[in-house]
Amino acid sequence: EIVETDACKGSAMGWVYEPINTEFIFDPAYWQSACGDTVANRLLHRTEWATIGLWYQSLVTPTAVDPGPSAPPASLTNVTFHPPTNPGDPLLNQLFQLDYQDGETASAEARAILIRNGNRVIDQGQPHEGGTDILLSGAQTGDRFCVYDVTDGFVDAAVQRHQFGCEVLEQGDNVLLMEKDVAWAPVIDASPVNSRTVAITVTQPISGGQIRATLYPEDLDAPTAITLTQVGDQHTGVFHSPVRATAAYVQVYVDEAESELDPRREVMVDYGVGSSGAHGPTSWFDSAPVMSSDGKARYTFGEAVTLREGEFLALQTTPGAWPVPGDRQLIGHMYKLIALPPALAETGMVALQFQRPLTVTQPAPVPRQAEEILPAVHYWNGKEWVALESFPETGLNGERLIAAQSQGVGFYAVLRPRTAEPTHRIYLPHISSFRPQMR
Repeated sequence: EIVETDACKGSAMGWVYEPINTEFIFDPAYWQSACGDTVANRLLHRTEWATIGLWYQSLVTPTAVDPGPSAPPASLTNVTFHPPTNPGDPLLNQLFQLDYQDGETASAEARAILIRNGNRVIDQGQPHEGGTDILLSGAQTGDRFCVYDVTDGFVDAAVQRHQFGCEVLEQGDNVLLMEKDVAWAPVIDASPVNSRTVAITVTQPISGGQIRATLYPEDLDAPTAITLTQVGDQHTGVFHSPVRATAAYVQVYVDEAESELDPRREVMVDYGVGSSGAHGPTSWFDSAPVMSSDGKARYTFGEAVTLREGEFLALQTTPGAWPVPGDRQLIGHMYKLIALPPALAETGMVALQFQRPLTVTQPAPVPRQAEEILPAVHYWNGKEWVALESFPETGLNGERLIAAQSQGVGFYAVLRPRTAEPTHRIYLPHISSFRPQMR
């Protein structure tokens, strides 16, 4: 029968939550009087230090109790937890329904964000493709919740979306009404001048209202809002951020009346957020990719580089796209390669995803007898798309990529020849029913 005892004190093999139980017992007299009934003594009939000496003969058995230091021998970090000075009111239900128009559902390009206190963007990721709900994280009453699902010019018209919606969160309201506007698909061009100055050009025809933009640095509560100057369909301006803005969100919207039932035209892009960019000071290996925040575009330097303070390279997303020639089709998003200084983007390779990895429910494509016509990476030279010599690649997760030599900062996209409709069709007879006869 084993009976619990607390008489054997001072042993690290005892109840470790007692401050005294930090050593091993060497004194045979104390061991027999205080620890004689322990399982260790009943089995081994010797003190703890006697056992240690059998295995480690070079150790010297102590003759007196070592009280140990009264404080750690080295300075350790002290952590003090302070309650928030202005605690928020977390939503009791963080699951939201997205009320898409015309029976549509979320595309693979949709994204959700929270704007807290008007000065900080909290990324909420993406709703599930084909779904109409999203589970938020840490949402509070008073947060501005937005979903942007604006994709323009895709090959497959079924995946194109021109929907967006925003509302200020409150308890008990867990439905976000989405607005559909097929004319809203701005091309957003963010061009850093230095680490705190960013020029922006938005190309979007509008009627009524001005376009405004807000730059949100990723990790600091220091937004910069400006009104853009309009010349035709182009709207330009310059952000002068009070802090470094080498990783940021850029919100673009029409300055017009809005409500939960009638949201203003709005969208948000980003560059370098979520550790997706290369930011100085750091050393960057030539084979380490710089990714876009959605993971579908990447840049690899042609050689190992050292980035100094304020230098960076990133890939910026954009919902709209520059005009595509009639004999070409756009696959996926257009991306802006940005760099400070621009020379960082001149020697590497740009790779864009054009086919997602297959899933267990998605059958492999049937092999074609004719050689597959692969798409190509194209570069926008300011007037038209220029095809680049391109090479197929396969990503770590099985996604198919197409890569080309970088042409420096600017816009890149994957285009492919537009497939022609067959001129001859073969029609099979329709069989309404079939009943085999048994013989």
